[in-house]
Amino acid sequence: MFLGSGFKVGFAKKNDAFGIARLFTNTWRKEIGKIGAKKIKRHFLNKIKAKEVFVAKEKNSLLGFLVFTKSYWRGADFLDELLVEKNFQRKGVALKLVKAFEKNAGKRKARRIFSTTNARNKASLRLHKKAGFKKAGYIKNMWGERDTEIVLSKKL
Repeated sequence: MFLGSGFKVGFAKKNDAFGIARLFTNTWRKEIGKIGAKKIKRHFLNKIKAKEVFVAKEKNSLLGFLVFTKSYWRGADFLDELLVEKNFQRKGVALKLVKAFEKNAGKRKARRIFSTTNARNKASLRLHKKAGFKKAGYIKNMWGERDTEIVLSKKL
């Protein structure tokens, strides 16, 4: 597949749910165990309905997606999941998704956005830094022994 400058980012639509669930399942196959494809798709459909999913697409091909949770208290939105198809990583797709999330949070008067990533995920840490996030703390042993999750924050 070719990634031209013409890829677009926007809110996901109901018909994007299958592709989002497929990318999620393929990426996290080992970790998700027996959750089941229907349950995963239902989760994404609910987030799409709440307008909490952005997709990056070129023509009709899904390049990646970002799922977030809108602030319900104290004006802070949270980036829940950010995945980009392997062939399109490190080509600006993730950054464009993060910028759409940030712009949307600002329009809704959020004062801050948050995210987390594994301390060993150097590519994610570089992306967050490039997007203007700062380290706000960490959670030791979040997903298992020797697994540290970095908490990142950006003031809007």
